[in-house]
Amino acid sequence: MLDKAVVLKLQELVGKENVLTSKVEMLAYSYDATADMPRQMPDVVVMPTSSAMVQQVVDLARAKHLAIYPRGAGSNLSGGTIPYKKGIVLSFQRMNQILEIDPANLTATVQPGVVIAALNAAIAKHGLIYPPDPGTVATATMGGSAAENSGGLRGLKYGVTKNYIMGMEVVLANGNKVRFGGKTGTSQVIHKQEGVHWQDLPWEQRHHALFIGYAPLGDPQLVVAVVVEHGGDAASVAAPIAARIIQC
Repeated sequence: MLDKAVVLKLQELVGKENVLTSKVEMLAYSYDATADMPRQMPDVVVMPTSSAMVQQVVDLARAKHLAIYPRGAGSNLSGGTIPYKKGIVLSFQRMNQILEIDPANLTATVQPGVVIAALNAAIAKHGLIYPPDPGTVATATMGGSAAENSGGLRGLKYGVTKNYIMGMEVVLANGNKVRFGGKTGTSQVIHKQEGVHWQDLPWEQRHHALFIGYAPLGDPQLVVAVVVEHGGDAASVAAPIAARIIQC
């Protein structure tokens, strides 16, 4: 059983309303969508609302030698969010804000708890779509999708999540916060780790964000995110888009 002092410290860090300790509340976090997997109740469920809170929780867990299980919607099929060693389930359900939609650059900046269907609903008014389409798109989150590299039925034609993540701000297991990629002047995706471009995003909004690329709705051939320098005109966008087309 988790030391009461740890629970009190977690409540101090993230707020009492963001810490779940009762068996009834934690039951849903003892399993995910993976079939034929054993269930395990966590010691506590913590729901941070900023990356600063995530850092503090990670630091406490490291000091107390507690396992941490980051969790989106729990719709994965890999057993990745089942807390086999008990400890802390770190749920990102309440970090669910779309921080920026930038149609001109075909990007969005979101927190990890944003549901994929909600993102697509928000960008549809701009004639755009975020192509990765896991079977649980109505509940799956962007953070969970990134962790699992999900793709769904459209994956063969459009690519999977890794083809659309332009950058990330993440908290490592040692508590350090790092940023990879971001808005760039090229069509490179995150595994290329191009230069970070944060100046278009107010500092107060830079918390645990994903830069997401998306494609024009109705164009089935665009399979990777294309980003141009801020303020680029239509002509400057057209060339990199054409360069990234895969014939289908």
